[in-house]
Amino acid sequence: MAASDASGGIPTKNVAYRVTFAIRDINGDVVTGASGLDSEVSIDGATIADCTNEATEIATTSGIYFLDLTAAEMNGDTIALKIKSTSTDSKDVIVVLHPSAQNMDDLKTTTDAIETDTQDLQTQVGTAGAGLTDVGGMSTAMKAEVNAECDTAITDGDIATETKQDVIDGIVDSILLDTAEIGNAGAGLTDVSLGATGLTALFANAMVELSVGAPSATPTLNDVLMASYHAAVHEFEHNRTTGLRKVKNSSGTALFKAPITDDGTTTTVGKAVAP
Repeated sequence: MAASDASGGIPTKNVAYRVTFAIRDINGDVVTGASGLDSEVSIDGATIADCTNEATEIATTSGIYFLDLTAAEMNGDTIALKIKSTSTDSKDVIVVLHPSAQNMDDLKTTTDAIETDTQDLQTQVGTAGAGLTDVGGMSTAMKAEVNAECDTAITDGDIATETKQDVIDGIVDSILLDTAEIGNAGAGLTDVSLGATGLTALFANAMVELSVGAPSATPTLNDVLMASYHAAVHEFEHNRTTGLRKVKNSSGTALFKAPITDDGTTTTVGKAVAP
């Protein structure tokens, strides 16, 4: 491979590359005219193998060498090189490369394209957005079409005439009046009058007899009134032997009972329970 075939810039994946290095001895001095040069490469940790090309010293007796790697030898994410020499006391040279997916030329090409597009946008937009004053997609014909659609919507809604507008205004006024009667936070609903007819209907409703069992700890209005009604109107049993008082319904069925005790001074009626 000719020297001109290999790039010496940033290592790039799958692109021929020239690596330059010095060969030194155990004292750190450069080795000139190194003999028995043997250059090897490993791609992404694979078994090391001889390179296609061999290291070459930069003239004359500089102790600095270069090695041209082929595109295939650069086709990896980690390229490990080992350059050996049979010269006395020479040390092996280890070089590790991490090729980039793109080189500087590729990046420059991409950057140039972005710059071109940006300049084109700036030209189209113009100073202070002057180029956006009349959006090209909104042609005169399109503007006329939009206007026609708006006219049609008004006509279809039958709201274009002054008479229809007056009707709408009247409806809105009625809504506002009704809303005002409700008042702020429902103040207008504070005193709701049922009227004589409503009260008559309310008190004319028949109440339901209690079910058999202990009275509820959270009774309804029906429960409270009917308990008093049963005790006052229906059969009331007081057994002196057991000391129990039973309240019955209209059929004579005991609804609930309560114990009664008397110590000669105080008569105590206990809590009502299931019969």
